[in-house]
Amino acid sequence: MQKNMDQEKTQQFEDEIKRLYFENFDDNLMSFWNVHLKPVIDIAKKLAVKYEADLEIVWLAAVLHDIGQFDDIENHDTVGSEKAYKILFERGYSEEIAAKVRDVILTHRVKSYLPETLEQKIVATADAMAHFTTAHYVWMAYISKKPFAELMKKFSGKIQRDFQDKIFFEEEREIMRPQYEMLKKWFEIV
Repeated sequence: MQKNMDQEKTQQFEDEIKRLYFENFDDNLMSFWNVHLKPVIDIAKKLAVKYEADLEIVWLAAVLHDIGQFDDIENHDTVGSEKAYKILFERGYSEEIAAKVRDVILTHRVKSYLPETLEQKIVATADAMAHFTTAHYVWMAYISKKPFAELMKKFSGKIQRDFQDKIFFEEEREIMRPQYEMLKKWFEIV
C-alpha cells in the first residue's frame, strides 16, 4: 500500500473528471457518474483499504475506468486505458503511476486481458459490484434503443459473467449473491 499518497490531489482529480461529465455531456451521461462511476469509485476505495492495495492507483483507475466509452463502447477498455494514461501524464502524474492505471483499466472488463495484480482485481470487482448495487441496469435500459426482451437476455448474461468472472474476492461475491439472485430472476421473466 502506498503510504504517502496525496489524497487531496487525487480528490481534486476526481472532482475535475466529474466536472467534465457534468459540463460536456447530456443528462443521460451526466447521470452515468452517479449511477455507475461514483459507486465504482467508492467500492474500489474500500476494497483497496481492506486488501491493502495501492489506493492511489485503484482510486485513479476507478475514476477513469470507463473513460473510453465515449469513443468506442465495445473496446472502451483498450481505448480508455490509453486515454487515461495521456490524461494522467498531462496532469503531472508520473509515467509509473499513469502506466499502472492504464494497465488496471485495460483489464477491468476481464475480457481481452485478465487482471493479475491486486489493484486490477479490485477495480474489476468494484465495477461488477456496482452493477448489482445501483440502478445501473435501469439506466442502461433507459438509454438503450434495443427491444426490451433483447436487453433482458443481454443483462442476464452480463450479470452472470460479472458475478462469476469479475468478482475476485469470495467475501465480496457472497455479499453480492442476494442481489445477483434477485436480478437473475428479474431478467429471466421475459
